[in-house]
Amino acid sequence: MKKFYSFLLLAIILAGCRSESPVNQLFLSSVDSMMNQNPDIAYTALKDISWGKIKTRRNRAYYALLLTQARHKNFIPLRNDSLINVAVNYFRGQRDQEKYARALLYKGICIEEMNDPQKAIEVYAEAEKVAL
Repeated sequence: MKKFYSFLLLAIILAGCRSESPVNQLFLSSVDSMMNQNPDIAYTALKDISWGKIKTRRNRAYYALLLTQARHKNFIPLRNDSLINVAVNYFRGQRDQEKYARALLYKGICIEEMNDPQKAIEVYAEAEKVAL
């Protein structure tokens, strides 16, 4: 039953994000809210969105964070850190410390998957400092 409601939520989200509609904050927040419980559905909602549909820098950064997070939670290898760097660079200068800390966490994960554990530890330490 829980999966049914998850799929229903996904259908509603996707219906609200027609191909001609730009990706907005409400859509991204909805995907974010389901990320921990249903990362597969979150990934499905994000994976086919074209960069051009995302109009603001904030939404591009949020999308980059969510897509990186969804890939990781679905065991899709994070081969480089270029996508998550969009989020790190944007949220570094903003007041949203939660998203900045989360972006740093996923940057650390990317770097660790790229076999640079020392650098990953440094990024994790920075994420911890921001989170506290």
